[in-house]
Amino acid sequence: MKNAVINKLLMVIEKNDNSYNNIHIEKISYGLEAIYLLLGKTILFVTVSFFLNLLKEFLLLTIIFSGIRLYAFGLHAPNSRICLFLSGSVFIFTSYLASVLVINLFIKILIFIICFIIIILYAPADTHKRPLINKKRRKKYKLLSSLTAIFYGLLSFFISNNLVSNCLIFSLVIESLLIIPISYRLLNLPYNNYKSYHQKK
Repeated sequence: MKNAVINKLLMVIEKNDNSYNNIHIEKISYGLEAIYLLLGKTILFVTVSFFLNLLKEFLLLTIIFSGIRLYAFGLHAPNSRICLFLSGSVFIFTSYLASVLVINLFIKILIFIICFIIIILYAPADTHKRPLINKKRRKKYKLLSSLTAIFYGLLSFFISNNLVSNCLIFSLVIESLLIIPISYRLLNLPYNNYKSYHQKK
């Protein structure tokens, strides 16, 4: 199904513009595959969370998480099936936890400190498909991810809405787990990929 849709779209693109070479087509194909998988996962997760009466919590967690993920990056599962299982399990279960748990301020501060240290140490964490080769960009993303983490932490301490507060803290926890080296090793993924690139050069 996926390949049929992507191939059909590529045929349409090539038919309307024959100036693309094989490299361009390969890049477009990769982008279309990413969009297809993202849309498929989104529809599935939204449907499941809707029937579990967790749609609001799931959407809120996803939006908040995207804010820190944008700068800290982190691993991607080695294939779409593992990605589907892990991301679905984590986000739907965490959405449920965010809706029922009441975490006292001391525990929130403790969780934030641990997550902030991890983000300072390991963000941004790249992937072998998208290595962060430029040193200035790595510094920029480290600063932005650190500032975002501080903003999330402070907001979670003072906001009165328990769900939003939990989603802010849990977003930092999820992101921290996605950037630590042990998570890469567990999925047999290379870490600090920009270093390998420089060695090849």
